[in-house]
Parts: sequence; C-alpha cells; structure tokens
Amino acid sequence: MALEIKENGITYHVDSVRSEGNRLIVNGFAGSSERVPVEFLVKDSVGRIVSEERVSVVRLNRSDVSLLLYGDASCDDLGFEIRIGLDRLDKVVLIMKAGAHREEVDIDPFDVKVKLKSARDRAMFLKDNLGYQMYHAKNTPGSGALKVQRAKRFDYSPKISLLVPVYNPDLTFLLQLIKSVQAQSYENWEMCLAIGSNDNISLVGFIRSYAGGEKRLRFKVLEKSAGVAANTNEALAMATGDVVTFAAQDDLLSPEAFYRIVATFNKYPEADMVYTDEDKVTTDGRVFYEPHFKTVYNPDLLRSTNYICHLMAIKMTLVKKIGRLDPQMEGAQDYDYVLRASEKAAKIVHIPRVLYHQRVHPWGAAGDREHRANMTQAGYRALAAHLKRCRIKAEIDDSFRESGYYTLRYRKTKKAAGGVTYILSGQKVPDGPKAQYMLFINENLEFIGDEWLSQLLGVLDRSDVAAVGGMIVDGENRIQSMGMVYTGDTIYHMFRGMLAGDAGYANRNKLTQDVSILSLDFMLIKTAAYEQVGGILDGATRQMQSLDLSFRLRRAGYRLVTVPSVKARIKDGALLNIEDKVHALSGETSDIRASWKPMLDRPDPYFSKALSVGADGNWHVSAAFISQK
Repeated sequence: MALEIKENGITYHVDSVRSEGNRLIVNGFAGSSERVPVEFLVKDSVGRIVSEERVSVVRLNRSDVSLLLYGDASCDDLGFEIRIGLDRLDKVVLIMKAGAHREEVDIDPFDVKVKLKSARDRAMFLKDNLGYQMYHAKNTPGSGALKVQRAKRFDYSPKISLLVPVYNPDLTFLLQLIKSVQAQSYENWEMCLAIGSNDNISLVGFIRSYAGGEKRLRFKVLEKSAGVAANTNEALAMATGDVVTFAAQDDLLSPEAFYRIVATFNKYPEADMVYTDEDKVTTDGRVFYEPHFKTVYNPDLLRSTNYICHLMAIKMTLVKKIGRLDPQMEGAQDYDYVLRASEKAAKIVHIPRVLYHQRVHPWGAAGDREHRANMTQAGYRALAAHLKRCRIKAEIDDSFRESGYYTLRYRKTKKAAGGVTYILSGQKVPDGPKAQYMLFINENLEFIGDEWLSQLLGVLDRSDVAAVGGMIVDGENRIQSMGMVYTGDTIYHMFRGMLAGDAGYANRNKLTQDVSILSLDFMLIKTAAYEQVGGILDGATRQMQSLDLSFRLRRAGYRLVTVPSVKARIKDGALLNIEDKVHALSGETSDIRASWKPMLDRPDPYFSKALSVGADGNWHVSAAFISQK
C-alpha cells in the first residue's frame, strides 16, 4: 500500500485504525488533484450508509502532505480523524468524494497488525508488551534530556552517515524516518538516500524540495533500481562521514540513537563496530512492542541468526577494510555484511538500549512469505561463505532455513584421536595423565543420535572455546538444562520446563550460542584449559561447581558454548536430580559469592537485565526493569 500521488484524482492514506467500544476511529489524510475538499461517507458491513449523526469528521493540519501534493503548505486541513459509531464493532467501507472523483477503502478493525494465534498468546503479548510500552514511554528522552545531550562535547565527535536505500516508499513512513533523524540530539550527521525509483515523479520532487531546507540530507536518483545491496552501495559512495550506519525506509530511530553511538565510541576508543537493541512499532507508529534485548558480542549466536541487525554502526576505517555490500547476497546483504565486519573488527560493543524501531505493516517486504524465503536462502549462502573464510569445518542444517535461523553441524575432527576421559557425576577427576578432552556427564543420561561427540568436538576446534555443552531433556522432551544464566544472587537453568521444540525468547532455546555457565551434568572440556584454571572446586554443590569452573574459564579469556541441537535424555525410570532451576547464592555458598562478587554484581553479559525468567521457563520483560527509569 505504498502511497501513489494521483495527478487526477484523490490521494489518500489511512495511517491508523483503532476502536473504543463500538466506535471506530480512523486517522489519515486525503487530498484531491483540484484542491477541493474531500467529503467522507461510511457504509457498514451490509452496504448501508451510516447516518451523519454517527459519523464525526475532524480536519487536521497536515502541511507536510500539502507540500507533498501541491508543492506548498497552504492547504492545512488535509488530515482527518473520523469517528464512526456502530451498533457493534464490524468492518466498514470509507468513501471519499471530491468533485467527479471517488475512492473507497475497506476498514477492518480486526486486521490486527500483531498476529496472535491463541488466547494464551494474547495474554502473553499483553503481559510482555503493555509493560514494555510503559517502559518505552518513561525512558524515551524528553526535551530536557535531549537538550543536555545536545550540549555534550565529545573528545571524538565523528560525522555519522546514515545510509538509506529508497524504492517506491510510503511517503508518510519515509517522512517520519527523516524527521526521526532530524530530531537526533547528536547533530553531526548526514543522511544519504539512494533513490531507486526514478520514475516516481512525486517521490523525487518531494525529496528535492525537502533537501532544499535540510543541507544534511543528501540524495542520488539512480538510473534504475539494482536491488537493496547495490542501492545501498550507491548511498555508501555518497557518504563523507567517519561512522556509517544503516536504516530501512519504513523504520524509525530513537532521538538519542546517534548520541549513544558516539558516547560508546568515546568510552571504547578501540571499538570499531557497535550495535543496539531494537523493537517493533505498529503501522501507525503508536505502539512499541516485542523488544529484542541482545547479548554482548556472541559469535556463535551470530552464526545461528543475524541477531545484531539494527542499529549497527561501523567506523569508516573498518568499512574500507570490508568493502561494499555484495549484490550476490541480495535478501541477506545485511547479514553478509555483519558477518564480514565481525571477521575484521578490532572490538565489537553492544549498547544495551532500544534505539531502533522496525515498522511492521502488512504490505511491507518483511511480511511477504516469498521475500522471507528468498532472504533465508540468501542468508544460507552468506553464512556458508563466512564459514569458508573462517575455515570452520561445519555444514548448515536445513531445519531452520525457512525461518531465517541456522544450525551448524560440525564435521568429525581428527582431534577426537586425542581421546575423551568420561567422568560420571560423583566421580573424581583421576590423577595423572588424562585424554585431550574430558566429558563430565550425569550417569542417568543417554545421548540422542550418533554424532553428538563429533558435533561437540567440532566446536572445540576453535582456540577461543574451552568447553561446550548440549541440551538435557526429560522423557516428555522438556528442557532440563542447556546452560545457565544469572541475575544477581540467583542462577537459572536456561528455559527449564519448556518443550524443546517451542519458540523461546528470540528463539534462543534452539540456537547455538555463547553462555556464561555450563552445567557439569553435560560438559565437554579441553583438558588443558581445565588444568590451566585449576579444575573443580571441592566441597561445593554440582551447580556451584559449574558456576565456579565456568567463571574461571571465562576469566582466562575462553568462551563457553551451548549447542541445543545436541541432546541427552534422562533414562527411563531414572532421576536426574538436577538442582532446582533457581538457586540463591547464600548460606553455604557465601564464599563462592564473595569470590565472584565483581562478576555477579554486573549483569550476565548473555542475559539482559531487562529480562526475567518466568514460571514457564521462558524469558519475559522484567517487571522490575519496567519500573526503572
């Protein structure tokens, strides 16, 4: 439903539809080519005209639309808010008339932009997202905070170049993106638009007119559109900044986005790539929902999905090393670029703030099934190329390819010839020479499949990985453990109690990823790394031993990886005796708490402080987080 400027007729757009009881409220704009006022009628679901007493029309000032349609801002009543009273909430048809011209548009109050499958889904959406909307409203900086940010003088004050490929956009959305950039509290920026629809006279005219009053808005009208990657390269060629970032033509930026990026580069001068949290916003730009609170740089998670996505900013020095976007990766050009950047970046830093808003609308490419399939296939190629460049011996499983997520199947490695020492729960690690690897495993577990060992050994081929674990499930395929996260004095088994096939928060329960703690009930570790850090702490519970060993490995600079596609199941009739999923670090474990106080006092880098673990085992937006500011 991209906006089309009609040279002879009515140009209109419905921005939002909402309900209050049996009343429909429709917002948008409409203007005629002859500049005569547009009149409105409404038909109900059976075709009857709704009486004038039940239809209230309020004209609103939309000088931006007047500029778009007529080249001047003289028509100040093109916006509308129409309130329609009905006997019961139902579909209607909005009729617009101007002279001899007539347009009709179906208004469906049940065409919810956020698709919810069941009553349980609706309840969870309300639980997670209404609270998040409250948090978003409280934490969006107001004019006072933005004024303080504008007054800040940084030692490093780079120019930020925002690259936007443009192709037949909804002009309302594009204008809102431009205004969100103009509202930035950090003002040393340029916006580079590569316009791939040169035959769209209204679009080109609008951009030319708007750029006349905003010198930081740069644009190029391309001879033809060659795809998102090629068009973005045209925008990159225009860029004169020190930092490059990217946005889609429909989306929005937080007014402090650039400020936070520059502040982070100043705090970490060695960093050459940063990324932020993000959320989604409904078509009308009113409701923010489904926040994605991300982890610190997580290379194994990145090889499972493009979790970095938006908003990503890269110093131009790194951009010159990476080069241009690859048109051969069209559909996943951003994933390919992130992977290539990660290979050459000196330091990658996560900014734990929601600074980017992805607009969800039913006529956008992101909602198109064929487009998603093409995007996923391109992502497969991008990931395969990354593995080849990094000399990682793995193949990409097909199981997630339709949804944009990937599972790596590591090839059997010759390092298995070094042998594995098996250590069952309750056994002590033997003195003297040991095999190259040690497998800590609960005696009541049995492995699912034949290639579990080669899968885990393949991950350990990397020098930066010390230990790897899999997923433990019970007889009903419910997760018992796949690593652990901590919040202050409490640690949790990740997603414990959820069905292994259900979608957890951001699909994290299905994806290979780096974690803070691996369980000694299922851990394969390099013997050299184990001995380097001093082995297992005597006299502590299994869970505290897991925490202590994991922390010592991480302190030594190693990564810990969980591979949920490798599963071990509790044997029939056996009890695993895993400790409760919640364990307070107090009492007999106070010495451990004191030993690791500096780490435990900081948020788990792989579990956002914005999240909490629910009774269902899944991760939800934390009520305590919502109450903060």
